Order: sequence, then C-alpha cells, then structure tokens
Amino acid sequence: MPDSYDVVIIGAGPAGLAAGIYAGRAGLNSIMIEKDKGGLIASTFAVENYPGATENISGAMLSERMRQQALSSGCQIMLGEATFVEKKPNGLFETTLLETTLASNKKVLQSISVIAATGTTPRMLGVPGELKYRGKGVSYCATCDAFFFRGKEVVVIGGGDSALQEARYLAKIASKVTIVHRRDEFRATKAEVNATRAIGDKIGFLLNCIPVEIYGAGIVQGVKVQDTQSGGFVDVPCDGVFIYAGLVPQNNIFTGLVDLDSNGYIIAGENTHTSLEGMFAAGDTRTTLLRQVVTACADGAVSALQAGDYISKFVKSNS
Repeated sequence: MPDSYDVVIIGAGPAGLAAGIYAGRAGLNSIMIEKDKGGLIASTFAVENYPGATENISGAMLSERMRQQALSSGCQIMLGEATFVEKKPNGLFETTLLETTLASNKKVLQSISVIAATGTTPRMLGVPGELKYRGKGVSYCATCDAFFFRGKEVVVIGGGDSALQEARYLAKIASKVTIVHRRDEFRATKAEVNATRAIGDKIGFLLNCIPVEIYGAGIVQGVKVQDTQSGGFVDVPCDGVFIYAGLVPQNNIFTGLVDLDSNGYIIAGENTHTSLEGMFAAGDTRTTLLRQVVTACADGAVSALQAGDYISKFVKSNS
C-alpha cells in the first residue's frame, strides 16, 4: 500500500517551502518532494528585494531557513523526483517518485490533494558550441561557477534582472564582464540597470547584438555575436559564458493532467486552483504576471490554505 498523506507538495523552492510551512501549521499531514534543494533561488548570490532581507542574504541561506521552518512546522521532506501523477477513480491522487537516496527505488505516495511547485530551469540559447562547452566555460549560474573565472574575462548573455545581478557578482571576481543583449533597452528593472551601470568600466555592454556561436578549443575561447542593426559579426574573446535567456517551466509530468498554456505553464489564477479539482499550482510553475520569491511564497501560502479547504470537504463527503 502507498504511504498516505493529506497533501503532497512537489517542489522545494520558495513556493513549495511556503506551502509546507502553511500546511504544517494547519495541521495537515503533508510531505514535500525535494528534487533540487531550495529550487532556483538557491543559486542566487544575494536576495535584495525580498521584504525583510536587508542583510544581503544569499538565496541558499534564505531557502535553507525556509526549509528548516517547514520541517519545524510539521511538513515532512523527501529527497526524490516525481515522475508521474494521476488522480484515481476514488478521488485520491497517486504520485510516483524516484528517491534520490535509492536511485532505483520507485515509491508511490497517496494523497487527497497535490500542490505543484516545480518551478523553472534556465532556457538554453540553442547556438552552436553551447552544449559542446557546457561545463567547459559555459554556465547558467554565476554563483555556482564564478570561482573558476577569477581574473578572467567573461560574457553574460541576457537583459533581465538575473543577467544584470549575476553580471555584478561576476564583476567582483572576473577581470572584465561584457553583457550581450539583443535590444538597446533592458528587460530588467530600472534599479538593476542603474546599479549595473554604476559599476563602471569593469562591465561593458554590447547592445542590439545576438550570440550566434560559442567557440573554443577544448574550453571556451570566445563568442561570436551579430549586430541586429548592421548585420555584421563581432568576435568577443572570453574565458567563460554565462547564459540568462529566460526560464522553462518544469511541468512535463502534468501534461494531460491539468491545462497548460502555450509556454508550458500551469493555468491557475491567484487562488492557485488548476483545471483538476484537488490539485493546485504555486510559484513560477503557474501562469502569473510576476515570478519573484515574494510572489512564490504568497502562492505557497494560498495553495496550502486552499488545499486544506478542499481536504476538509473531501473528508466530510467521504465519511
């Protein structure tokens, strides 16, 4: 027989952790499936826009504090990867997962409700050389890999908040940072743009340019970019390339189970309800206007409370 819970939370980023805190405090028998500890935020070197985070706290530290709070609230955490979710005729959900500690061991969890908080992963550029030099100069996480580029020149590709934040972090370690962006204006907030430009000559800008190839000889040696206005090509010699080209939702296991939009995000409103009764979606994994830690945590809280209401009604109707 599968282990039974009131709610299974899939994902352990800020949304899942907040859901775990609120589920535990509500007295729900809850368990969180943790594939990547802390989610995407754990790779952020500093969280500067979360209310109360005035000490320049790292994403890893913030997520660990949330994790410990979820545990102390009564939510269990299991290391593993959810591979299949279904709703049985009796109205209960069954979530199949591979336990990280026992890679070949499949486990099934039964629950009245499910909260999807699977988050996103970095989008790849899809240019020649990206895959070839991944781990050999190509990275998607400055916090993880900046150490290897101390005193070297690097390129950051992207124009959002993450790209500019990570460029500033890299500027503390690398000798030179060049930001390549396809437009002449950034998608990042004005505060992020101003803070990045204030660094000075250590951060350069190649605007209206797109990367067309990452090249090297065993390791990265440079990036070839194309000017979108003139059509000309420029070689940018560098030792490392950090890519921030957007995010991809991790919702493959929910395909056919709940409604997804054209980009693969779970369609769910502010109440976190999905198209399947008893299943809720929180954080970056759902359709939303803003994907930040603060909104993910809010979603987590809402989803846990909504799940609690659903569970109470389910138990009452089946008693």
